[in-house]
Amino acid sequence: MDEKDYETSLKIEIEKLIDTRDIKYPGPYFEIEKGIFLLYQIVSVNDALKMFSNIKVRILAANIYNPDPFKNITLCIDGHDAKIKYYDPLTTRKSLYSYKEGTSGIRTQIVTDSLGFILFISETEKRSDGNDGTMFLKMKLYNHIHLGDCLALDGRYTLFLEKFKESALKRGYKFTDRNFRYPIRKINNEKLT
Repeated sequence: MDEKDYETSLKIEIEKLIDTRDIKYPGPYFEIEKGIFLLYQIVSVNDALKMFSNIKVRILAANIYNPDPFKNITLCIDGHDAKIKYYDPLTTRKSLYSYKEGTSGIRTQIVTDSLGFILFISETEKRSDGNDGTMFLKMKLYNHIHLGDCLALDGRYTLFLEKFKESALKRGYKFTDRNFRYPIRKINNEKLT
């Protein structure tokens, strides 16, 4: 793709952004921040192949960019907590309070690929209502990820993996343990294997 084609595709993407400015995307950020982030993602791409995330691109990117013990990880999920001041008289502050964080706020789950692109975002929930595991199940990622993907997640999700695999199997997707990678406790200053 030469520079002129790249500029043309960039203009088309910007026009699409302008045409969809009345659409609201759920999340803890202002609409303008999401638009600027999306524009940054489009402009910062040097290679047209990186603009798209499919299983082939994710596997290749994982093999190129991930450290040696993690070459098979194509996707990562983690929760993003945001503090908020909420003045709705019908909502109690207790429903927003997180004992883990010690403050009021909201939580959103985000799935990224090896290139850092955000592929999936969960509905935002109050911290007291949504923990990482239940929000992970509500995302129904089995409808979106490929059987060749390997999802990296932290220890908070592991209790929900069996339920995820059962739900996926009911819908015809056969995810196994090889589709997930999560940390185990290790001794300090010892390499991961």
